[in-house]
Amino acid sequence: MSYINAFEEQLANKIASGEDKDAIVRWVSNKILESFKNGVAYGRNGKRERKALPSPSDIPTVPQA
Repeated sequence: MSYINAFEEQLANKIASGEDKDAIVRWVSNKILESFKNGVAYGRNGKRERKALPSPSDIPTVPQA
């Protein structure tokens, strides 16, 4: 089961159980934060190559009329 499918199932269960809305919002926020942190950590481990941004001198300019 994919992460999204598991998330949808857990969220549906929380809604169906009548759990407090504030508790569901906190749970969703924590899940999003956890996913973001995992993505940042994945990028730091060198598994994805990040392209360097061009320096300002490498960006072509448009002549002013």
